[in-house]
Amino acid sequence: VTPNPVNDVMSIRFNLAANVPATLELFDIQGRKVASVWSDNAPGAGLLQMNYSTGNLPSGIYELRLQAANATPVVQKVVIVK
Repeated sequence: VTPNPVNDVMSIRFNLAANVPATLELFDIQGRKVASVWSDNAPGAGLLQMNYSTGNLPSGIYELRLQAANATPVVQKVVIVK
């Protein structure tokens, strides 16, 4: 995720090893899901990149979680500063 901390729009890049269902979700510090950033049932394997606007979210610390099929989720801390 770049930039981090983010003010308005963050660029997200991740690599999927296989063509499996995957989701990318944003959670607040209390563990509540605040946004479904992306999901796809068959996104294809390889590098994926997208932009996500944080304009409607307040300043704070969040967790961005990538979950692909039955794999262990990949989590990254994201700081939003307004």
